[in-house]
Amino acid sequence: MFLGGFKFQLVSADEYTEKYMEDNPDCFPEASLEQIISKIKKPAAKYPNLQAYAINLLKLLDTNQNGAITFEEFTSGLRR
Repeated sequence: MFLGGFKFQLVSADEYTEKYMEDNPDCFPEASLEQIISKIKKPAAKYPNLQAYAINLLKLLDTNQNGAITFEEFTSGLRR
């Protein structure tokens, strides 16, 4: 979001604000559930099914290969 020429990133919001953003996808496309699902499914087309894609994705997110994904690993992976 830009305001006065400055770019802002919303990192937290209450339920009302989140619902408002979801209900107004033209203004807040990053909050659109349909767009999020589409973004997830697009690379999954290369796999035999969504489960195979999810398993591969989780392995990639587990950067230290310890069998558990930390919040940091998860958010870092989503930003890629």
